[in-house]
Amino acid sequence: AMTTFVDLTHAEYARRLGLLQGQIDFFYTNEPNLMTLWFRPGNRPGGESFLPWDAALPQRFRTDHGYDLLPLLPALFAGDDDVARLVRRHFFQTIGAIFSDNYTGRIARWAEAHGVRSGGHLLLEERLDMHVIGYGDLFRALQDQHVPGCDVPMPDPGHYWNYWMPKLVSSAAQLRDRELVTALIDPIIDRQVPTLHPTPEEMMRVINMAFLTGANQVTSYIPWEPYEPAVYRSFNEQVGRLAVMLRGASNASTIGMYYPIETSQSLYLPTPKNFGESQADCPEAYAARQTQDRLSRRLFENGYDFSWLDGAAILAGRLRNGRLVVGHHEYTSIIMPQVGLLPLQVMRRLHDFQQAGGQVLWVNSRPRLGDASEEHAEIRELGASFPVVLDPINALVCGWDGDFSLSFEVDHAQVMVTRYRRQERCLYFMVNRTAERLTVPLSSATTSSIIICDPTTGAMEAQRLPLSLEIGAYQSRLAVDPTPPPYEPAGPGEMMPWQKPLPVCVNGIPNLARQAVASASSTHPNPVYSVYNAVDGNKDAGGWQHWC
Repeated sequence: AMTTFVDLTHAEYARRLGLLQGQIDFFYTNEPNLMTLWFRPGNRPGGESFLPWDAALPQRFRTDHGYDLLPLLPALFAGDDDVARLVRRHFFQTIGAIFSDNYTGRIARWAEAHGVRSGGHLLLEERLDMHVIGYGDLFRALQDQHVPGCDVPMPDPGHYWNYWMPKLVSSAAQLRDRELVTALIDPIIDRQVPTLHPTPEEMMRVINMAFLTGANQVTSYIPWEPYEPAVYRSFNEQVGRLAVMLRGASNASTIGMYYPIETSQSLYLPTPKNFGESQADCPEAYAARQTQDRLSRRLFENGYDFSWLDGAAILAGRLRNGRLVVGHHEYTSIIMPQVGLLPLQVMRRLHDFQQAGGQVLWVNSRPRLGDASEEHAEIRELGASFPVVLDPINALVCGWDGDFSLSFEVDHAQVMVTRYRRQERCLYFMVNRTAERLTVPLSSATTSSIIICDPTTGAMEAQRLPLSLEIGAYQSRLAVDPTPPPYEPAGPGEMMPWQKPLPVCVNGIPNLARQAVASASSTHPNPVYSVYNAVDGNKDAGGWQHWC
């Protein structure tokens, strides 16, 4: 079926357009999923509960796990014992592998063969239980995409903001060294009063938060015609400046958060209920989701950042100087959010990491189960060597390397900060989440000045430290160390991602001045407003709803 789908859609573009490279950037898929959920109000009329299935699935399950699924089918629908949990874990593990190979992986392979990229947004990324029933393993599917993306709601000021979900998408890109992460800003969902005409200030409030959590390309279906040309031009310029500064920068957090998909797979039970009404049916799974929501919020509100890591990433990493090195990133602390089931090999690696000087923080519980019945005893034995914490914030050793010397004397629930490396420089991104202008005291024990970049105007100015920096309501600022810090490559001959040249560099920092767009009309500007000269040519916005 997927072979036919790709032939009728993606391949049709190639037949009609010829060589796609240079004509199409990437194919965007929107909310594909396994379609076993009930999306209408109430319960499914017949009361049925569905699971994804294929005639070849029992044989694939036996190949993957070494035992027969058919005699154990009731465990997919009910049961709280260890055997039932393992069957569900293995079932959805196989489902995740099939989905990744046949859908996101297949499209990505086709795109690569034709000189383009794959991307898009999956469904209900904000619900860990939906990661299981919709995809088997959503994080694995995201990692297949060349340009992973998500929907970013626009909640009313002061209302719930989902920190962990955009971070999950940007972490998937980071694990595969993907540069681009796209966010669809949605002004309809999670709002008391939906609107298709939010103010630019409302839009920038959410866009700044999306960039804070790792997005670096913004799209929306908001029409631009109702806005005054100067207002919309200014808005586009702000978004473009953020993209120029942060796209290609490397997240510098040394905190990893474990993606507890094995636990979620073991707990998921199908239901005939509407998808929005079923999440509290399993109190254990619901509590786990609340735990990761709370942890993500607590980290950002205390000045920290983090990246998601799954079991495959931890096993692929290597230990060096008390750190876990995963690709180009190094981790000093790994937070385990209410994990109940964990493969033994992952547990052993975490134990080795702690023995080497790393920090593993088990929140609320330690795992009871391994990935097979013969693993349970050792899982519990190794787990006994780890303490359990309720709140890891005070236990964290640090969240970044010492060359990030800039200090912020501020309530981080109001002004949030993320740290990046860019061309060997330390870069700080600050977001004022409040409706008030705030003053942020900045200081450093190792440097006497800092370059401040204002995305609202494009101004870049070196300023003396200590400094009282003003940030307007819902606005952001970037601070860049004026001199590159020393660094050590992750391995012999390895190139760091932040070594790549910055576009339009002035002393190593992008020039954020705007260049006019010749095609703008006299009555209303062309929606492609912000153009930034890059080293290899022009880099522009690209479409009325494609801002950077």
